[in-house]
Amino acid sequence: MGFGIGAMGVLGLLLHELFGAKRYSQFLVL
Repeated sequence: MGFGIGAMGVLGLLLHELFGAKRYSQFLVL
């Protein structure tokens, strides 16, 4: 569980850097 959450957090940061907060926020909503 902890490892999965950590991995998602890292991927989230990468997506935030690559695509920006707005696009990532829309992805989370969908």
